[in-house]
Amino acid sequence: MARSKTTKSELIRQTITELGADARNRDVIEKLAGDKVTVSAQMVSTVRARMNSGSSSAKGPGRPGRPARQGASQSISLSALLNAKKLVAEAGSVEAARQTLDALAQLV
Repeated sequence: MARSKTTKSELIRQTITELGADARNRDVIEKLAGDKVTVSAQMVSTVRARMNSGSSSAKGPGRPGRPARQGASQSISLSALLNAKKLVAEAGSVEAARQTLDALAQLV
């Protein structure tokens, strides 16, 4: 059996097109109350926003996520890691190796 009842959202859309896009939510609610249809201002606002947003396929992608994390194995070669290990061993600690590299960066 086909459903012939018009939804509240459809009634709101019809009323907005009848009254014009600049009609206030209060005007839409009053017009529908005259037809014995009860709707909230929030529902009118939501339906109006969805009418103005267009189709979902026309929108671009959603919120951008975090960039993909680059693992150490992808960006640093094994030989570079072995050389870094030798530097840490010669410097005595990772912090001392960082200080050495910072000093080198200032010279370059």
